[in-house]
Amino acid sequence: MISHMDKNIGLLMEALGVWKVETNTVVIFTSIGGAQKEGAMDPKFFGSSGPLRGQAGSVYEGGIRVPLIIRWPAHIKPGQVSDFTCAAWDILPTAMEIAFMKPPQKTDGFSLLPVLTGKGKTNVHESFYWESPEGLGPLKAAREGDWKIVQDGTNAPALYNLKTDIGETNNVAAKNANVVKNLKALLGGESK
Repeated sequence: MISHMDKNIGLLMEALGVWKVETNTVVIFTSIGGAQKEGAMDPKFFGSSGPLRGQAGSVYEGGIRVPLIIRWPAHIKPGQVSDFTCAAWDILPTAMEIAFMKPPQKTDGFSLLPVLTGKGKTNVHESFYWESPEGLGPLKAAREGDWKIVQDGTNAPALYNLKTDIGETNNVAAKNANVVKNLKALLGGESK
């Protein structure tokens, strides 16, 4: 799959060069989910999720954290890297601002253009929420800043600090009861 993507993205970039529009054409590359575990695909064998736990369909980082690469040489410096946390719903307002259009009033997304160009500031998502049928009951997760809570059915929630534990291997819920209480509100549990 990587070879196939590499070849065809190369053909696209080559075509943009032939048409002489490569400098001011925005190319966005991302994915809808993490590593697949279907058919003959084995994410563990290929190390597809790297240090991340889980795969596509999971609420763990291996299922939801995906690359977002945006190329626009006329406005974005090459090689620029950002740790700005965003989601798929940010692509619509970003694309609309690039096209000099106003995004719809009722959208959850924010334009990433200020982050991409280094000009101005954008809003920041206060939190994120995910659900998956995987697990003992519905598997739910919420993130606020570096903290992430995962609730598997009726089991006690697990808490991870993504800044120090990107692989979600060290449940620190017992040491951070107040954080758990606040984040449970995002899962539809206790109120803040």
